[in-house]
Amino acid sequence: MAKLGLTEGVHTRLVGHQTARSLPRFDVSQLQRAGMVSETVLSTLGGVIVGSLLTGGFNYLNTQQQVQSANQRQRAEFVAERKVNELLDLSSEISHSYKFILKCLSLAVDDESLPVERLLQLPSEVEAKGNAAGMFLDNEKMEPIDTYHFQLVNAQLFLLEATEENISEIENHLLHSEFLHEEEIERRASMFDFDEFNEAYAEANSVLRWEVAEPIERLR
Repeated sequence: MAKLGLTEGVHTRLVGHQTARSLPRFDVSQLQRAGMVSETVLSTLGGVIVGSLLTGGFNYLNTQQQVQSANQRQRAEFVAERKVNELLDLSSEISHSYKFILKCLSLAVDDESLPVERLLQLPSEVEAKGNAAGMFLDNEKMEPIDTYHFQLVNAQLFLLEATEENISEIENHLLHSEFLHEEEIERRASMFDFDEFNEAYAEANSVLRWEVAEPIERLR
């Protein structure tokens, strides 16, 4: 140290001064507060992340439920629309056949020619529409429809038995359909009753009106 020309006391003070400047003192409480701040920041950040995940998960589940609900409604609307269309087709066919029978009865009373070809096809057309609509009706609801068809066939056979035109065509058509012999044709023709025919028509119409209205009301 003598090389610098400094006394020992001065050297000691200088060294002490440099050490004090190069190694500043820290308050322990400052370190503790810094640690607490860091923990608070991490805790807050963690809460934000968890909250975001929960919100995202809730939104996803909510969206999936909405999509599922929309799909279910679309399927319900499709089935309801299909049912309504089939029932309206059947209702229209039944109404047309009823009016046609009334027209033919009026022609028979006036001893005029009957539209035989159309009369022969009438029950099978109602039956075809009934089979399509039957996909949406249980046995109880189908019973009035079947009863009307039964009465319609009786009316048809009654009218065909009364006509003297196209006899061979009529017999050929009937014997190749559901009837196996002439006795059955005569028996069914004799069963025709105008009041029962009217009643069967009214009951079938009542069932169809209710069944058409019900799915529409359910979807409102």
